[in-house]
Amino acid sequence: MWRYFGGILLDVRLFVAIWPPSEVLDQLEPVLQRLQSGIGRQGVRFTKPEKMHLTLRFLGDVDEKGLSALIDALAEKLQGLSIGEVAVSGLGGFPDEKRPAIVWAGLKGEFTAVHEKIIEATEGFEEGAESKPLRPHLTLARVSPPSQKVGRALEPVAQEAGDAVLAVWTPNEVVLVQTMPGGGYEQMASFPLVEAPPRALDSRPVESPEDVSP
Repeated sequence: MWRYFGGILLDVRLFVAIWPPSEVLDQLEPVLQRLQSGIGRQGVRFTKPEKMHLTLRFLGDVDEKGLSALIDALAEKLQGLSIGEVAVSGLGGFPDEKRPAIVWAGLKGEFTAVHEKIIEATEGFEEGAESKPLRPHLTLARVSPPSQKVGRALEPVAQEAGDAVLAVWTPNEVVLVQTMPGGGYEQMASFPLVEAPPRALDSRPVESPEDVSP
């Protein structure tokens, strides 16, 4: 059963996402501290831990009139689905590690089925949706303008991290989220995922961002 939290505006900017639990963010803290120490903060905006998430699809502006139907469609398509274990592994930068605009931590897991069902559910609602392939990641920092200095500082941290698993969790829900004026997020509805038996994690590398918005 999906849950609706209400309190939205007439025209809303929405995305569908998965949020890592606090214990995963705690496990990433040493890497974040190393990055902050090496990269510095000039021109760099580090993501607040509570805002780190995996965007499964960015929808753009959605009229409130269509919100109930959108929620119903997501609830129907996501019913009975699971993702299983997700691993945080690998660090890098978009669009180029040597001159990144985004610093990311890669995610490995079985996202395909859930992602495809979200695309099906959101057809007709996605005025500003992006259709690029999903490249699972958590955005750790945004760099403006893209910086070679940041790239040089990122390189040793990424090499040290390598392909080691930094954290693991099993998502138990997908959420529909509104981007609020000022950049905050408000959860509109949640859709439970079912538990799945352990399985091999998807080891496809992160290549390029499917979104740089939420």
